[in-house]
Amino acid sequence: MRILVTVPLVDPDVGPQAMKMLSEVGEVDVRPMTTEQLRDAIRDYDAVIVSVWHRVTKDIIDAGRNLKVIGTASVGTDHIDVEYAESKGIKVVSAAGASTYSVAN
Repeated sequence: MRILVTVPLVDPDVGPQAMKMLSEVGEVDVRPMTTEQLRDAIRDYDAVIVSVWHRVTKDIIDAGRNLKVIGTASVGTDHIDVEYAESKGIKVVSAAGASTYSVAN
């Protein structure tokens, strides 16, 4: 499985563990990029992890011809066309609950 990470996972509490887990299931490429660059790069990947700044629209989803999973390094998914992705059998996951500790402090 080829995994594209478009935002460095730098949180010291989670980043290294997340990268280790990802590398155990596939080949991971960390390549910060713009949404336009994502549209061009996504076709070669089975999974992608994006930031809240990437708008993952129908055209980007369609460009991901091997795409099985879209993950976001944010809590919400309003920057991803979840309904369209799921209609194509692509699972969408978020970091729900990830900011609970920092918000509580």
